[in-house]
Amino acid sequence: MSERGLDPYRCTSCPNRLTYLDPVPRRERGVNLQFGQTYCTAGKKPRVFKKKECKVYPPDWCPKKKWPCEFRIYTFKNIRSRCMHNMFHEDEVPSEFRCAVRQEGVVELSPMAFFSGLEDSTAAQLLGVAVNSGEIVEMDDGLKHYCFYLDLGGARYLPYWDADKARQNVYQPDSEDD
Repeated sequence: MSERGLDPYRCTSCPNRLTYLDPVPRRERGVNLQFGQTYCTAGKKPRVFKKKECKVYPPDWCPKKKWPCEFRIYTFKNIRSRCMHNMFHEDEVPSEFRCAVRQEGVVELSPMAFFSGLEDSTAAQLLGVAVNSGEIVEMDDGLKHYCFYLDLGGARYLPYWDADKARQNVYQPDSEDD
């Protein structure tokens, strides 16, 4: 774990990482795969990792990385969801099933920089859009989705909050229907 509990993406868990262990070299998509070499197969053709790059974290040239990063702001999908949450789960983080995307955009901040920037600035200042207390901000760098719950006491990292489920909901700000 890194500073304040934010766990970065590890290249070692990527399904596109290949360590070639066949003693016979093989040509694949224009590249000769050699025994013992580690390759990234996410791009158009496999790219070999240099010795200093194949440690743990993705290199700067990783084809899955997005720059600038995307962000999404989640809030309650409708009035009924907000009321139900306030009646029964007031002190908890809202469920993915009760939330929907209110706004999205791009920002030239990594998820780590956003999280550490929240110590000195507000989310609204960092993202350039209005962010309310009780909302969830998702930062997507292409490798991993990082979700943060914002409240009056600061921000909390939510490693298990499923943004994919919340993205399936439709935001209805003035509706009482589910």
